[in-house]
Amino acid sequence: KENKSVLGAWNFGSETHGLCDEYSDVDIVLLVEGNSFHIFSEKLDTYLKNISDEVLTCWPEGFNSDAIINNGYLLSKNGSVFQFDVFLINSDKADDFMCRLHYTDLKESDIIFDKNDAVRKLVQLNITGSCWNDDIEHLEKTYWYHAFMTVKYIKRKDYFKLNNVLRTLYDTHISMLLCGYDEIT
Repeated sequence: KENKSVLGAWNFGSETHGLCDEYSDVDIVLLVEGNSFHIFSEKLDTYLKNISDEVLTCWPEGFNSDAIINNGYLLSKNGSVFQFDVFLINSDKADDFMCRLHYTDLKESDIIFDKNDAVRKLVQLNITGSCWNDDIEHLEKTYWYHAFMTVKYIKRKDYFKLNNVLRTLYDTHISMLLCGYDEIT
């Protein structure tokens, strides 16, 4: 909150959707000034060390970019381990698709703090609806193509290639499900 690069923060994830339970992690989104985005992201581990006894690990998401960074952390505090997911949104690129997912259905009650109404401006955009947006026709073609390749590589006993094909098949299957069922409103 005291860092001048951070324009605001809000809760995200299961807590904001009323789905949290005893196993839920902490999901926080920080809106970071565009010209400080990379500098702030490089210092994030140091900031987290200040609120914990130890940063046990940091796992960066595969979709991290100049627009958004999502790092999953395991933090130790008073002998307990906590999962803490931190999303950094570059204020200059907040209209990026992955950024928009993180303020879809954002409400005033989710805001932790807001400098100069930067977060409230995102709330006022009133973005609602589906979180997942993909080309279902392309997904269907990808799915069936990789299903065919799965059979081929099993018959060949080419387990090295099968591994990658099964990952693609799994990811495609999940994307298809998300297209149909990941509705917020």
